[in-house]
Amino acid sequence: MKKIISDIRKIDKELAVIFIIASFSLIGNYYLSNTSSFEQFLRQIYLNQPAHFLESIRLESPNRRFFDLAFWVSVISFNYLLLPGIFIATHKKLSFEKLGFSIKNLSASALKNYAVLYLFMLPVIYMVAQSPSFLQKYPFYKPAVGEPLSRYFIWWEILYFIQFIGVEFFFRGFLIHTTKHRFGIYSIFVSVLPYVMIHFGKPMPETIGAIGAGLILGILSYESKSIIPGIFLHYAVAITMDILAL
Repeated sequence: MKKIISDIRKIDKELAVIFIIASFSLIGNYYLSNTSSFEQFLRQIYLNQPAHFLESIRLESPNRRFFDLAFWVSVISFNYLLLPGIFIATHKKLSFEKLGFSIKNLSASALKNYAVLYLFMLPVIYMVAQSPSFLQKYPFYKPAVGEPLSRYFIWWEILYFIQFIGVEFFFRGFLIHTTKHRFGIYSIFVSVLPYVMIHFGKPMPETIGAIGAGLILGILSYESKSIIPGIFLHYAVAITMDILAL
C-alpha cells in the first residue's frame, strides 16, 4: 500500500489530466452524439425544457437525417476540439499551433508523401467500396431517390470536413504532441489504440485499416509537427469513399 501511495505521488499530473480529458471526450462522443441519447441525458439531469426544445427542432426539421448528422458533427467537434482547447488555454506552454495547426515545418517532400499515400489508397478504397457491408454504412448521408446532390449531400460533405478537423487534432495532435515528452515515439501508439476503438461497429476491414492509418498519420504528424495535410488526406479518402458508394 505504501508503494502504491508513493507511486501516486510521483504521477505526472499534467499527463494524468490529459488522459482524463481524452477519456471524457471519447465518452461524450460515444454516449451523447446521437440526438435521442442527448435528449435522454438532458432529461436525466432534469433539463426537461432544453430536451423538449431540441426534440421539437428535430421533429420539425425538413430533413431529420441531415439534422441528426449535423448534430453528430457538432458534438464530435466540441469533444475533440473544445474540451482539449480548455486545457490548452490554461497551459502557458501549449497552443493549437504547437499541437499541429501549423505549416512551419512542412516541406515539399512531406507534402509529396501525403499525395503518394492518397494514390496508394485509391485501389484499396475502390475494392472496399464494392462490399455490401461498406455500402450499408456509407455514405453517412444517403440522398433519397431523385434528390439532387446539391440539396443536402454537398452540405453534408462540408460538415463532414469539420469532423475530420476534430478527429485529426484529437488523435494526431492533442494525444501525440502532449504526450511525446514522456513517451517519445510511443506516443503514436498511445493515439492509435483509442482511434481503432472508435471504429468499432464499422466494417471490420475499415477497423483493421484504422491501425495502419493511425500509425502512418501519427508518424507524419510526429515528424512534421503538423496535422493540416493529414486533415486533407483523411477527408480526401472519405469523400472518395462516399462518391464510390453512391
